[in-house]
Amino acid sequence: MAQIVSLFDTVTSQGLAQQSGHTVTLYGSGFSKSDENEYTASFCSQLSSAISPTRRESSGILVFENVDLSTCLEGTSGGTYVNATLNYLGSPYTNNIGTIVFTSHNNPETNLRYPIQNRNINVNGQGFGSDNTSLYVWNLTGTGCAWSGNVYDVSHSMCVSSSTEQCIEIIRSDSTELILKGLNLEGCIGNVTAQLDYNNLGFLSSVNLAYIIDVYDTLTSQTISKASGGAFTLHGDGFLSSVDTDYAVISRCCANESSCNAGISVGTPNIANCFGTGPPSYVCPCIPHVPVDDNNAPLSTSTLVVGNKNQGSMQFTDCERGNIVQIDLITNGVNDSVTANIGYILNVHDMAQSVIAGTRIDETVRLDGRGFNWDLTSQTTPVPSLTATLNSAGLYVIYILRERSFSFFILSVGVVFTKKINAQHEDTY
Repeated sequence: MAQIVSLFDTVTSQGLAQQSGHTVTLYGSGFSKSDENEYTASFCSQLSSAISPTRRESSGILVFENVDLSTCLEGTSGGTYVNATLNYLGSPYTNNIGTIVFTSHNNPETNLRYPIQNRNINVNGQGFGSDNTSLYVWNLTGTGCAWSGNVYDVSHSMCVSSSTEQCIEIIRSDSTELILKGLNLEGCIGNVTAQLDYNNLGFLSSVNLAYIIDVYDTLTSQTISKASGGAFTLHGDGFLSSVDTDYAVISRCCANESSCNAGISVGTPNIANCFGTGPPSYVCPCIPHVPVDDNNAPLSTSTLVVGNKNQGSMQFTDCERGNIVQIDLITNGVNDSVTANIGYILNVHDMAQSVIAGTRIDETVRLDGRGFNWDLTSQTTPVPSLTATLNSAGLYVIYILRERSFSFFILSVGVVFTKKINAQHEDTY
């Protein structure tokens, strides 16, 4: 019985490389002649470059080796396919038989990730033809990343034989999308890029995979006042969105870092309930996304000012002086959160029993405490206005700094001290 000759469309199941020396398989029906010389095929409309198959595997499969696909167009989001024209029994049969493998850049704003383990990232492109996910090998590159190098699917032989490789789960949604599940992005800073090697065809050009959003530890560079109304600044990277409600902050204060998870909750926000739509227990930082509290200032991707638009909602009055303030930053569209210690609640130790001021002008007094973090050598940093209360001599302003460390000030005071100093203070900076 005669079989109808046809050439099947395999654009979603065959990924090809834009190079010479390629192996291409044609699928169809009616390939009844066993002699390979009965068939010729040309690719990407190069009709003058027809070649015969290397072998006929069945009446539905012809395999061509050393095929030159270097002139074929690369796949795009609009769809550019590899076509073939099969000449058999004096008749041409044409169809799209594959797609040049192509990966597209991810938009940084919609692919923000925290620098932690077990991150999932979707990759779009074309030509992801095989369901065999061990054929997809990625090379991951990023500044500071704990892991930079090849990344394999768990079914790959490298993962079976070695525990030193980064092995993840790769899911093929279809021929245009892959999901990388379980990437280790610890330590990464800024842009993370990747290259795909599909089916040993060679690594493609590097594409942007994700952008890292992180908050830096400013424990020794930022001091927070109990009277500040909850205002503080987050320093980091990846604050790409200019929409205030894309960010929320959970704040807490605690005696030390190890106890912060059980510390006093200063605010537990819910992004969806910002701007007065939620109950009072929701605290929305209303971040103006500028380096200073000025709506006319340029956007900053490394600075977020928290709390300046609703200072009554994030008070630190219940925190103890000297406490650490720790935050979790929640970003809209990014799973999980990132944690950082952002500063100390300013504290000056009571030294009434240990400090006696002399009677000289410009007496030097050492104030011990926690949170003396201002950089007074910078011309752009305002000098905080601190005050000290004397037992019977009234209120005097300490105005000249002679020496500084993160745990104490040595200050020059322009008054005559005759009594012991009670180191109470006001937060007026």
